[in-house]
Amino acid sequence: EWSACSTSCGPGTSIRTRRCDNPPPSPGGKSCVGLPVGNKPCDLGPCPGDCWSDWSDWSQCTKACGCGKQFRVRFCNCAYGQGHSQCQGPGESSQ
Repeated sequence: EWSACSTSCGPGTSIRTRRCDNPPPSPGGKSCVGLPVGNKPCDLGPCPGDCWSDWSDWSQCTKACGCGKQFRVRFCNCAYGQGHSQCQGPGESSQ
């Protein structure tokens, strides 16, 4: 049976071990084939705070002169059910 992932979030490793004792090799019999330890990658989803992308660059101002606005965006890289709730706060900002 595979172990739990070595990390609580993000990429990690799961291992399994096996023993050659069910049944044990009989005297003069063949040993078990294969390695006694195996590992495989596991990923329990993004760690908290890792779901948001970096903010984009600020857009051009909405006016050539005077009071205008600039915008920037960021994206939630976590799918629903895979940490999407970690994306707290706005995905758009203006100044």
